[in-house]
Amino acid sequence: MCSRTTALWCNLAVVNVLVSFTIAQARPPAKLESAGVLTIAIGVPSQTIPQSARKHNHNKYEFSGIGRRNIARGTNLYSWEAEKELGEKLARIVEQQSDLIVDPVITEYVDRLEQRIAHNSDYRGPLTVKIVKDVDTNAYSLPGGLIYVQTGIILAAENEAELAAVLAHETGHLAARHMTRLITRQKTWKVLSLAFGGPAGYLFVKKALPIFLMKSMRNSEFEADLLGLEYQYAAGYDPDEFLRLLKVVDEGVEKASLLTRLTDSHPLTDARIRHAQSDIARYLPTRTQHIIDTSEFQEMKRRVSNLMGISDSDWKSADDSSFTGDSFQPLATQP
Repeated sequence: MCSRTTALWCNLAVVNVLVSFTIAQARPPAKLESAGVLTIAIGVPSQTIPQSARKHNHNKYEFSGIGRRNIARGTNLYSWEAEKELGEKLARIVEQQSDLIVDPVITEYVDRLEQRIAHNSDYRGPLTVKIVKDVDTNAYSLPGGLIYVQTGIILAAENEAELAAVLAHETGHLAARHMTRLITRQKTWKVLSLAFGGPAGYLFVKKALPIFLMKSMRNSEFEADLLGLEYQYAAGYDPDEFLRLLKVVDEGVEKASLLTRLTDSHPLTDARIRHAQSDIARYLPTRTQHIIDTSEFQEMKRRVSNLMGISDSDWKSADDSSFTGDSFQPLATQP
């Protein structure tokens, strides 16, 4: 999650990060019941998908296959070890520019919430979450299982389900290995253009490549949105809260021109909301109860507000950035 204005991975210097804690993958999945639950949605928030239709749907996003699906299938030049090494290199750059928070209450809470999401996802590997002291409403992930959450997005979240949506979105990027797949596409295009088009073909592709890659990145955002919706839903949370969060953090953002849309790494919020609504209806079975909020989240959020010196009522005035999705764009900083 990163604002269009920061373009995080196109310019690593603007990235900030904080607090690290490793997530144990051996812990059994968290139960739906959560201590301190304040609000539970009652009703039918998502459209019922007939069991027969779900049973015969071989789409790789089939909800019932979570944990057994090959979400990251496709050409990738990076092995798991190479991907982890890449993430560590990028993390060193990021953390040189970051003010990391080390508050045990905040870090333990977010760590536990991410564990719950991860246990209900397709991602299988070590995970480290770090919290960055920054008013930007952003979060982002790096290869090898690194997630960074900025304090601005914690303050932007109205309830636990919205913060769960943020973490689920980033977990989706990691499960699909979006960054290394993007680098693979970039390198492959350059090699093929030189091999088959000679110098002229290479120069043409060099000009066209940014637009192609931006489109690939926008598609990756849509996929991370879908995966995130599934993961937060599987963990017990209301997926509709992701839609509310998108609307809130997008307030005041100017409408993009056609050129901006072609060269932007993130799709427009309206498009993301439409896709998400369709994905909820298509992939998520009906459930009459969802976790919305917990007293623990509200206490953690108050600690973040105090740490930032920003009250719950006026924190938005400190920053006008928008939540557009994670910035995993390594185009200008490939090792």
